Amino acid sequence: MGSNFAQAVRAAARRPFEERRQRERELARAGAAELDTIAGLLTDDDVRVRRTVVEVLRLVGRDTPRALEMLCERFAREPDVKARRRIASALGESGDAGHCAFLLDALERESHRFVQASLILALGSLRLSDWPDSWRARAGEAGPVGDALRKALANAQAPETNGQQALPRPTGSYLLRCYPGAEPLSQLELERRGLEATVTTPGMLRLEATGAELEPLSQLRSIRDDYHLVAEADAHGADEVAGACRRIDALLGGAGELRFRLGMAGVPRLQRRKLLPKLARRVEHELGWINATSSYELNLEVFRLGARFGLAWHAASWPQVRRPERETVAASIHPSVAAGLALLAREGKPADAAHTVLDPCCGSGTILAEHAALFPSARCIGIDIASDAVAMARANLEPLGKRCRVTRGNMRRLPLDDASVDVAIANLPFGIRTRSEAVSPALYADAARELHRVVSPGGTVVTYIANLRMFRNAFERAGWKPGTPTCAVDAGGLTVHVVRMQRGYP
Repeated sequence: MGSNFAQAVRAAARRPFEERRQRERELARAGAAELDTIAGLLTDDDVRVRRTVVEVLRLVGRDTPRALEMLCERFAREPDVKARRRIASALGESGDAGHCAFLLDALERESHRFVQASLILALGSLRLSDWPDSWRARAGEAGPVGDALRKALANAQAPETNGQQALPRPTGSYLLRCYPGAEPLSQLELERRGLEATVTTPGMLRLEATGAELEPLSQLRSIRDDYHLVAEADAHGADEVAGACRRIDALLGGAGELRFRLGMAGVPRLQRRKLLPKLARRVEHELGWINATSSYELNLEVFRLGARFGLAWHAASWPQVRRPERETVAASIHPSVAAGLALLAREGKPADAAHTVLDPCCGSGTILAEHAALFPSARCIGIDIASDAVAMARANLEPLGKRCRVTRGNMRRLPLDDASVDVAIANLPFGIRTRSEAVSPALYADAARELHRVVSPGGTVVTYIANLRMFRNAFERAGWKPGTPTCAVDAGGLTVHVVRMQRGYP
């Protein structure tokens, strides 16, 4: 396993930024069991590999303290500035004040001003209050060190809110963000809830909420986030961002010293890196808010809306159901897409109608969990060939009790009776992200025949599949009625097709 993991890390390190971030998250799921391999990669000659490993350890460190210890041990020997800054950020995000002594010692030894700033911000995230006088005196300086010190000192004095100050959700325009291409799936849920939204750009819908529409927003499962739109402009400079923040402040009745995070979705990465610090400083100076990227009350986002830009915000305190605490396996489907597949499978059917749904390669159970949440009368069956996935799915689906059964099995020989399920939903193996060689036309042909056997006449199968030609050949030969792709989802740089097919009657 170690050599395969090392190869996957090296491959991820060479990918473009957005895809690399996705790969790093996938690697982190197995990272706790690969710490010995990771230790060797920390000394790799390729700086891209070391940066990737640092990011993986940062993610693993949320649950595995040993990962953070490895980062501490590496810091003094790491020659790359970006890697040292990422190590500092990881320790700051840990929430463990026990790292303050290490960070202070590293700060005294560090000579690079941007690494110093990252160490200071990490100490601020850990709410260090006992600052050495020599550093406290530098808070008035211009530049990254002075800016970081001012934020860190303000952070230490701010009350403990944990990013959960109750901020009201106002009426007005809302931007609903989904994966590009998944808009038709989100529209299905909006229609079920009596809401109307228009697609503004790929991956973005716009909804006007006048009052009654506000409550359902927090219950939507097929979108990733919702943001209240406060301004649209032809530019996204400091004047526009500061003006929009003043409007938010007025909406909240002058909420005072808010902790915020600023992002720029859809803006090229290099441009983003240059603009964000300047825009955040302008907001801090004009409104007295605190830029706190790891523990914020207000998430500000600049979106590209066609030829224009929109500035929108989301409060951390707004209730929502879209970030469930579940364990996941590699290449798991995103919960919002899983919810969309469930909605497509039951399009036109009453939400409370009893039915049985099968996921023949259930992984960690994400599709079944989302289906059960949307359709409370559904009985769920999950099958997977991997014993660790079965254990994970059982743990994730335990709250469903007897409504859900997960067993180990092979989708090529399903342990089910003929015509025993009404719906099958599957995130079929791609073999792309998991580097699996097992995906073949024969695998799909066997799966298609077995699903045709266990799904009752008139029943439906919905699949999430990258290789559309292989899928169509297998399923149409097995007797499924030809189906056209409902949509093609851009999932982290990979185009994945959503297809619905029906089992004919004898």
